[in-house]
This record gives sequence, C-alpha cells and structure tokens, in this order.
Amino acid sequence: MEILDFARPLPVSSMHVQTAPKGVPQRLPFGTGHLEVLRIERVRKKLHQPKADEQDGAFVRAVLVVEGVPGSSRSTARQARLAFVEDGIDPPLARTDHVRGQLHIYYPLSDLDRISALLRAGKRRICYCWHSADSTRSVVMLMAMG
Repeated sequence: MEILDFARPLPVSSMHVQTAPKGVPQRLPFGTGHLEVLRIERVRKKLHQPKADEQDGAFVRAVLVVEGVPGSSRSTARQARLAFVEDGIDPPLARTDHVRGQLHIYYPLSDLDRISALLRAGKRRICYCWHSADSTRSVVMLMAMG
C-alpha cells in the first residue's frame, strides 16, 4: 500500500500559460492586481459553437465550459468559459464576472487540442487567472497535476 505524503507537491503533468496582450513580456507581470483560483472538477459543456447573441460570438469559434470550486479564500469563480478565437486574432484579455462567479478566458484556436488534453489529464486541475490592477494585462495558467 502506497503511503501518501500530502506535504510533497504533486508533479505537474501538463501546464498551459496564456498572457495578454500578445507575447510574453520580459518579466511576467505579477504584482498588484487580482488573482482568481478555480479548482476544476468537471467539464460541464463539451466543445460547442457559441450562440450568435453572445457578446463575443462574432469572433469566437469554439467554447468549453468547466465547473469547480474556488481554490482560495478570496476567489469567487465556480465556472470558467474557455473561448477559442481564430488564429491571427489576438485573444482578448481574460476577465472575471464576480457576480456570476465566472472566468472568461480566451485562447487561439490552435491551442484547442492541447487544452482539451490538459483537461483530461491529472487528478487535480487548477486554473489561475491574474488581472493587473490597471486591467491592462492578464495571465492565465491551466495546470493538471498528479
């Protein structure tokens, strides 16, 4: 029987980082701002096409919706909407809807396969979504561990 050591970190089996605006800055823009942490428990809506009446329906080509629980005491997110835009279009900044407890995260369509595989990997999946205090930058990290 294997003895679990809960103090030991789980190995990261897959990780995906998205920064916006496009391109990775010289130094990741961590600093003042707001961090949302979502512990992903399941994919609620499999890959589907956005509805025409959705705010970003004009440029989003595919959507995945995941559900979970807030991963920190200050987080409010219980759901994340992962939207995939056409390659060549800069993904908009990730944003948080605190009223609905939802993260809106955008990726290039070319990342769809990697992110789908990540959501099937690992025993624990976490989404970190950071917004700068001035709302000009965001960093999203999806991780699958264990």
